[in-house]
Amino acid sequence: MTGEEDRDLVRQMTEGLTDLAMTGQRAALGALQAEMLALAAMIPGVVPGALAGMAAPPRDEARRREIEAEIEAGFDNMPV
Repeated sequence: MTGEEDRDLVRQMTEGLTDLAMTGQRAALGALQAEMLALAAMIPGVVPGALAGMAAPPRDEARRREIEAEIEAGFDNMPV
């Protein structure tokens, strides 16, 4: 093999390994996203399908206070 062929072989191997690593990362991040979406669906006041921390905008002040009271009541009833 010549130096040029060696470089091409190394380049091809590097590209293949990079593609493989990226595929693994996509799979891992996809699983993490699915877990986050499942947990977000269980949080009061969160829009279904939104990530945790992205609460639905309340329609009015009374609804916002109601949601806040629900969340606080949930924390108050947690076992220690």
